[in-house]
Amino acid sequence: ATENSPPMASASASSSVVTLNVGGELFQTTAATLSRAGGSSPLASLGPSPPDAPHFLDGDPRLFAASLSFLRSGRLASHPPSPALLAEARHFSLDGLLLASLSPASAFSPLSLRPTALLLLTGRVAPSAVAIPLSPHAASLVAAHGGVVTSFNAALASRTSVLTPLPTIDSLVAVSPALALAGARDFPGVQLCRFPGDAPATASDALYWPDSPSSSVLSMAASEPASHWLFASFESARRNSSAVVAFDLNSLSPVVEIGRKEVFGAGR
Repeated sequence: ATENSPPMASASASSSVVTLNVGGELFQTTAATLSRAGGSSPLASLGPSPPDAPHFLDGDPRLFAASLSFLRSGRLASHPPSPALLAEARHFSLDGLLLASLSPASAFSPLSLRPTALLLLTGRVAPSAVAIPLSPHAASLVAAHGGVVTSFNAALASRTSVLTPLPTIDSLVAVSPALALAGARDFPGVQLCRFPGDAPATASDALYWPDSPSSSVLSMAASEPASHWLFASFESARRNSSAVVAFDLNSLSPVVEIGRKEVFGAGR
C-alpha cells in the first residue's frame, strides 16, 4: 500500500487540474482557483481537463496570465490595471473583483478615510457632483468641482480636466468615459464635456431647451445605455415656465418635451 501511495496522490492531484488553451497558449490551474472568479464568470464552471483536451478560451494569453495570477493571489502584479487588462477582465466577468481589490474596505474606515488621497482634484473647491458611466462602458469616474469637470480612469491614477463656462456645476451625468454632461442652476444649457483620450478635453458645445434657449438646468438623468436618452429639467430665466426635455444621446438632439408648465403673469 505504501508503494502505491505516491501514484495515488499524483492521480488525485492531476484529477483537479484544469488545462486551458487561451489564444493558442496552454495554461494549467485548479478548479478551486477558477471558482474564485464567482458564479457569474464562465471560468468558474470549467472542470478538470487533461493537457490533450484543454478548454478553449478566446482571449489574449498575456492578459489572461495576469488575470489568472490575480485569481491565485488576490493581487495585481502591477498598478494600475491597463485599459486592455480591464477589458479582458470584463470579458471573463472579473472586472468587479479586480476593481474591488484596488479599493479594499479597510481603506474606507472612518479613521483612515482620506478623500484627497483617493480623488485628487486641482484647486481648493470641494466636489459638487460625482458620476460613473453605466455598464457596459469601461469603468471610470467624473467629478465636478467649481466649474471644472475631471475624468479619472478606474484606478483613479490618471485624470483629465476641462473648464466649462459654468460657475458652479450642480448636475453631472457620465454618458461614457469619453462624454460627460454638466448643468448649473441659473445658467443656460447642458454643457457637453468631451474626453477623447487622444486629444485635449473640450466643453465647447451645449444642449438647450429648443423653445427657451436661455433656460437653466434644474436636474438631469440618463436612461440605460440601450435606450441612450438624457432627460433634462429646464426652467426659464423668468421662472414662469418649465419642462423636461428628452434628448437622443446618439444624435445629441431634442426628441420630446414632457410636462411643460406655464405660469402666466409671473416674473413681471
